[in-house]
Amino acid sequence: MSRIIVKGLSKYITEDGLRGVFSTKGEITDVKLMRLCDGRSRQFAFIGFRKEEEAQEAITYFNHTYIDTLRISVEVANPPPSSFDSLEKEGKVKSSNANYAQGAIKKPEGDDPRLQELLEDNRKFWSNDMFIPCKKKVSPVIAIGNKAKKAKKNLGDDASDMEYFKSKIKKNLDSDDETDTSEDVAGDTMLEVEADCKKSNSDDILNTGRIFVLNLPYTTTEEELLMKPFSNFGEISEVHLVLDQETKRSKGMAYILYRIPESAARAMEQLDNQTFQGRLLRILPAKHREKQVNYTCNIPKTFKQKREEQRKASEAGGNTKAWNSLFMRPDTILENIARMYCVKKSELLDRESEDPAVRLALGETKVIAETKEAFAKAGVNVTSLEEFASGKGDEKKNRSNHILLVKNLPFASTEKELAQMFGKYGSLDKIILPPTKTMALVVFLEPAEARAAMKNMAYKCFKYVPLFLEWAPGDILEPKALVDSNKKKIHVVTRSNFDKIVGIDSDITESNVLYVKNLSFETTEESLKKQLTELVKHGKILSVKIIKHVKKGKCLSTGYGFVEFDSIETATSVYRDLQETVLDGYALKFRFCENKQSDTVGKGSDKYKTSKKLLVKNVAFEATSKDLRQLFSQFAQITRLGYPKRNSRHAGFAFIEFETKQEALNARKSLSGIHLHGRPLVLEWAKDDNSMKAIRVRSAAKYIDQEYDNPRKLRRCSTVVSKKNEV
Repeated sequence: MSRIIVKGLSKYITEDGLRGVFSTKGEITDVKLMRLCDGRSRQFAFIGFRKEEEAQEAITYFNHTYIDTLRISVEVANPPPSSFDSLEKEGKVKSSNANYAQGAIKKPEGDDPRLQELLEDNRKFWSNDMFIPCKKKVSPVIAIGNKAKKAKKNLGDDASDMEYFKSKIKKNLDSDDETDTSEDVAGDTMLEVEADCKKSNSDDILNTGRIFVLNLPYTTTEEELLMKPFSNFGEISEVHLVLDQETKRSKGMAYILYRIPESAARAMEQLDNQTFQGRLLRILPAKHREKQVNYTCNIPKTFKQKREEQRKASEAGGNTKAWNSLFMRPDTILENIARMYCVKKSELLDRESEDPAVRLALGETKVIAETKEAFAKAGVNVTSLEEFASGKGDEKKNRSNHILLVKNLPFASTEKELAQMFGKYGSLDKIILPPTKTMALVVFLEPAEARAAMKNMAYKCFKYVPLFLEWAPGDILEPKALVDSNKKKIHVVTRSNFDKIVGIDSDITESNVLYVKNLSFETTEESLKKQLTELVKHGKILSVKIIKHVKKGKCLSTGYGFVEFDSIETATSVYRDLQETVLDGYALKFRFCENKQSDTVGKGSDKYKTSKKLLVKNVAFEATSKDLRQLFSQFAQITRLGYPKRNSRHAGFAFIEFETKQEALNARKSLSGIHLHGRPLVLEWAKDDNSMKAIRVRSAAKYIDQEYDNPRKLRRCSTVVSKKNEV
């Protein structure tokens, strides 16, 4: 619990005074000093902290201490009982009215003969002599207490006791049982009304799946509302934190929309009147958001407008399959190529040239590299963009809620135009537009304003082209760790001696995991990580693992381990610059991991499965083997190019083999996602099968392809070859 109760306070202490005393142990979200109706203090208060750890620390520190010579008691503020009925069910409270009704007063029955005789003897002389018995039983109700005295005064002082007694006898014609008191009737009515309200609230929330949360701390953010405790009941599709338009501060209320309405009902039932960051929440069912009236709905829409509306609705529902973080407009790429080489676009797309598609693809690689470099200088995490572009990012968790990625920009776009266009939806932090003008980052201060811009600006026409918007990765502006390497004097081998110590093999495949050997048996994972963190200039260390073995019941170091970095560039810099670094009297030696990684690295990850051969998928049917050879030969030397065909037409994929694994890795880095004839190339590692059986099959297939062109002959010859092998 992050809410505490403080007892034994002085009568004249104020809420500001309590806030000043208890704020030394943490951030206070709420202070409530309880008072009487006339304003006097009840000498206890409730204080809410942002975190439970801060509340526990305040209890430990302030309990049984003194404030203004009075000893205070600090405890956890437990929630109050839910209702009086729950206490009565538990047997903690006994109804005094029930006991009073059962034994204290015995009401006379209407059929008592002595009562009938008394009534007969004391009748008025003018009344009818015939006594007609009532068809229904008489249930007299006797007034007691002050009401009886007042009733007797109304009859006059001359009235006898018998007249007073007769005046208080009333007939109950409705029931044979005892009459219910007014308190019982009122209680039943209140219970019925309360039950009806709960039922109506439950029906409303099951229709909308939306709740209205009140009494939130003013420092609460939308990211905190997306986490516990609200996310424990189901998937949240939208959170809207109400802000003050002038100060941009929270008003302490929010709307939360659940994907499943039953999740919202459970959240309202279990979180109402519960503590959240030191404050008691009040949760009510919320209505659907009012839809804007579209006066042009009767006008028939074109096919393009219908498709845009469907695409917007799909993306608003969370479908991000059509998003590509590194998408660039082809016309903007041509403008950049023409600017780089001082030529005209017509010369690049000359009809008489043999390879305009290859030219455009090569120019796209140059533009992408320049865009990444400009983003990196501006503090953008380019690695996260690449991961989301390749489909490896976590779509649900790692999307930002206030940073927009604006794509499909024309080459004539400027930062001023983007600021004017997006600035009308809220306050902008900054806009990052690289010199290539292929895409831009628009950073808002508030998530609600970013959502409004996303809703209104998606697919909106800007300078004759539609804008493509998507939420940027969550860590796209994460600052890199800058470490001062001069804190300790540690021996580092210079670059001139590096080549003598370590021979660099061209077939070594770079990765972000390094193998470390020659470790001291006394070196721990913490000491190794601490020293490498101090030496790494850019990037950060994700994990350190020292391999150990059990001997005589003790875990002993084997003298080697693995270090995982955030990027290949960081691992490469450590591999080149930190060889022979001395730690605990031993010179460390680093090697790149090939097909081996620590336990923290996923073993099935495609990132570490390198090969000399690439599988190129999604190849356009207009592309030829010559186009592929011209494109890939710009980055590495090709030893073999396989272009399978099916029915005199290629199958849409190809195999390309390079001299070394490093050349294959460089080609994959540079050409992944490049468009050839309008289709993005998908590059994957091909499997290397070097067994004798596979070599025989490849040789036989090569021989048969040269001798026969008929598929039937191919199958016939393959059966003949297999029979010969069996013999």
